[in-house]
Amino acid sequence: MALKYATTSDRKWIVGLSALAGAYSDPAIIPGFVDDLVAMLKPGVGGSASLEFTADDEDLIDTTPGLVTWITWNVGTVTINTAQTALGAVTAVRIKAITKDATCRLVGNRRTIRR
Repeated sequence: MALKYATTSDRKWIVGLSALAGAYSDPAIIPGFVDDLVAMLKPGVGGSASLEFTADDEDLIDTTPGLVTWITWNVGTVTINTAQTALGAVTAVRIKAITKDATCRLVGNRRTIRR
């Protein structure tokens, strides 16, 4: 009998972000069912980038983005591929490609409901 494993999409939440040089990405809203969020930021070759997060309400992000308080992750601006795990509540994440285009991959565990 073969074992059947759940697909990655059954247990992981994965989203990609990208930004052009000198610009921010659109924010990625982090669903409430995501735990252990890891952000993997990849600045373009020879470039630099930073990641920002907020704990502000999702409605504020959608309706009045200018009032959102964005906090730069504690790693600061990076010039090499860098990963960090979020500690605490994060409502949304965005990246800024400072000198070259940049990408980011967000990966979180889908919270399982125990019955």
